[in-house]
Amino acid sequence: SVSWTDSEVPLLPHTLKEPTYLDVNIETIHKMHVKPMSIRSFICGKVFRRDEIVNHLINVHQEIIPGLSSGWFLSRCPLAYSGCSFASENMAPNSDKFRLRFSRADDNFCNRMVDEDEITANPKQNTKPKNSYAGKNKGKESAPNLSFLPVEILFYISNWLDSISLRNLSLTCRRLREICFSMVACRGCVSPVWERQRAKGQRREKNIWEVVRHKRFFSSAMSPVDTWVSVNGAAIQKHLQECNFNDRNI
Repeated sequence: SVSWTDSEVPLLPHTLKEPTYLDVNIETIHKMHVKPMSIRSFICGKVFRRDEIVNHLINVHQEIIPGLSSGWFLSRCPLAYSGCSFASENMAPNSDKFRLRFSRADDNFCNRMVDEDEITANPKQNTKPKNSYAGKNKGKESAPNLSFLPVEILFYISNWLDSISLRNLSLTCRRLREICFSMVACRGCVSPVWERQRAKGQRREKNIWEVVRHKRFFSSAMSPVDTWVSVNGAAIQKHLQECNFNDRNI
């Protein structure tokens, strides 16, 4: 690995004599159509409620995934082929206070509210929010704990959360898990659990699959995105003035 400072231009590794390019084109083809042999199929395979399928198809499969490949959501530095890792977000879901994020634990996209400090901060700097509740200063006032709130307020807050937020909220502590579990009947999904069992009677030699129980859970669907707001209009132009890979800055 090669290390450098902000004022120096990074050196090209000796193993990379020529720039390597990767171009991935995403195309949506209906399952009833015959696809070419050179196209590799990827199946979504997510489980949602019936009222969440339409928003997932529109927001994820028709807007987010094609927008990532076309540069509509994310704009990278023009000198990315030289090794620059700078990227700027172009669109925000529903409001400029939210940003689109990908949750690896849930394997799906989600909306995240960001502070004003994160919006106006320099992407190169690893800034921290002003209200840091790390607990290092024992004499200062500590942050209020969410689990200490009354049950009525927790139910009211939970009603405003989407399915992926309720799914992650139920993993925080036992008290919040019980509150989320009381909402899984009206906000969650029901899926049968199949087990392989030996048949009864004269067909005992054969094995059959039977439904032994039903599992209730929250899906990984995010809140629907009605509008997309344009953000960071001139971020790429400002970055090129300070980019270490730009020859004019040498």
